[in-house]
Amino acid sequence: MKKRNTQKTMAILVMGIIFALLSGCDNGFGSLSGVSSSGSESGDVDLPRAGMGEIRIGLGGPAKSLTMVPTADELGGISFEVDLNGPYGQEPTKYFGPDGGTISLSSGNYTLTVKLLNGETPKKRLRAIANETIKVSSGSVHFIAMKACIGVFDETEFSAALQGTLSPYTPDTTSGAGDLIVLQDNIITFTAITSFTVDRDITIMAEPGITRTLKQAAFTVNPGASLTLGKAGETAYPGLVLDGDNLDYASASSPALNISGGSLTINGNTEITKYKSSSGKGGAIYVHNNGSLTINDGYGKINNNENIDTIDGNGGAIFIEDSVFEMNGGSITNNKTTENGGGVYIGSGSQFTMSAGTIGGSSSDGNNAVDGGGVYIEDGGQFTMNGTATISYNEATGNGGGVYVTGSNSQFTMSGTAAISNNDATGDGGGVYLDGGQFTMSGGIIGSGNTAVMGAGLLIADGTITTSGSGSISGNTATGNGQAVYNDTTTQQTVGGTSIGGNSSHDSDITW
Repeated sequence: MKKRNTQKTMAILVMGIIFALLSGCDNGFGSLSGVSSSGSESGDVDLPRAGMGEIRIGLGGPAKSLTMVPTADELGGISFEVDLNGPYGQEPTKYFGPDGGTISLSSGNYTLTVKLLNGETPKKRLRAIANETIKVSSGSVHFIAMKACIGVFDETEFSAALQGTLSPYTPDTTSGAGDLIVLQDNIITFTAITSFTVDRDITIMAEPGITRTLKQAAFTVNPGASLTLGKAGETAYPGLVLDGDNLDYASASSPALNISGGSLTINGNTEITKYKSSSGKGGAIYVHNNGSLTINDGYGKINNNENIDTIDGNGGAIFIEDSVFEMNGGSITNNKTTENGGGVYIGSGSQFTMSAGTIGGSSSDGNNAVDGGGVYIEDGGQFTMNGTATISYNEATGNGGGVYVTGSNSQFTMSGTAAISNNDATGDGGGVYLDGGQFTMSGGIIGSGNTAVMGAGLLIADGTITTSGSGSISGNTATGNGQAVYNDTTTQQTVGGTSIGGNSSHDSDITW
């Protein structure tokens, strides 16, 4: 039997661990990232985070020990759990606080995961902040940037948590670090529109299964930072609600969610509603400066927002410019604008990929605009619609009830089982109005139920259409010419193997 070396011991002293006393705080975390490391042969190593997360410990030799000594006065008798995962297939060891204890370890690398078990009085839920000290005599310490979990009950506590001024907490802005803020009162309302700047990674969510509303809050997300709304996979609807209270946010952040080089992720059962803006770009969300927007899951809603700018009011709900938008679920409904793009306006240099979810939805949920009731694609914008994505029941008082494409450098691609149906244009192009660029259709259906004066399914005013695979333009109704397609150009166009001459219409359904 190999002799064990007991020359040195490693004492890890974890002091002042203060947790958010919230049963939902171990929810909502994805994979933790942003690994950094520090270590010394002696002295203290201060971890930059508090709350929950992982600490990785590497031991330089065999026969070491881990000692947990929390400060009972600060914990107030609150229990927590540490899962210790080690090498060589060792089973996890659970340590329960706050009584303290020592665990003997073999040589190798270990991961400690700290989780809250229960709490006491509600106000102690604010105590999601602490400094932790590790004393190390040999080996090294590696930590994964951890999230503090902060429960808030009113607008003052929310402001302090988001701004990182909740004493004695000092935010860590390294990559992967961030905070989880959990709304714990039914409605948190600011007395006036209040703007926040997000310069690190922030997640805001409601307690699982409970509706929590945040009113009259606006956010600017700076480059390198991220704002995540809601818990991924949460299906109980509604959960987190951001309510603009039908106020004009032009003077606040222009509009309420101004994603300037950062990222916005909308998860699960989040609802963004009743925001207005007279500033021109997006009624609720403006993504620019190489920013990104992602909508996940099938329950999130962006609804009842409005761009009220009477001069340049593009994007009833969302305006994307030189940025990326991915829609993997959810719905964009009942938004409107004085100009173009009732649901989404895709500006130059932007890419919008819609693989699931709905823009519009029902006869009472459609988006409304002058051109592009559902989506408007500006010159240089790209829109890819695939999977089960649906654009339906939107209305244009001009052209393009579902989608409007303009400019020689714009691109619209449609495939899979994507559907554009039941949209209406007072003018032409009930489903799609192509006024330049390239429309490529290798699958999906334009129909049924799209209506317009001319080109109820598709009107080609300029640009080129290419079809392949299997698709259909059928079941649409025009009061004038072109139940399926109207070619308003001077050159012949071929749609699904059917040739349509210049300034000509095709009324029969086209299926290929």
